[in-house]
Amino acid sequence: MRILILAALVALPALLQAQGVLTPGRITPGTIAAADPANEDGQHYNDWRVALRSRHRYRVTMRSRAFDPVVVIGRGDGGDWHELDKDDDGGLGTNAHLEYRVPETGRYSIRARGIGRDSKGAYTIRVE
Repeated sequence: MRILILAALVALPALLQAQGVLTPGRITPGTIAAADPANEDGQHYNDWRVALRSRHRYRVTMRSRAFDPVVVIGRGDGGDWHELDKDDDGGLGTNAHLEYRVPETGRYSIRARGIGRDSKGAYTIRVE
């Protein structure tokens, strides 16, 4: 029993950081809250995992009525996060719209956040 509790406590930071898995072609709802992790600029974010294939171009769209969204694609998580590309207002209005050609097949992270520290609320995100 103690081993299970210890394993859960060790895995907890990664579980809190990872929002979930994105499925290409599906619109996925999310919410940024004050309890979510924040970057060095104090912007709260959700990290989503997605498996992508090399030499394919992907489009990531993030929409919100609650805040000005920013979408970032990268590899790794937490302190081992490496940003590859990002977009703020590439969609209609203030929505984010990023197109990225994947250099190698693997797991990528899509970081959903707002432009400011007070950016919290509901959003949708889609990879296609």
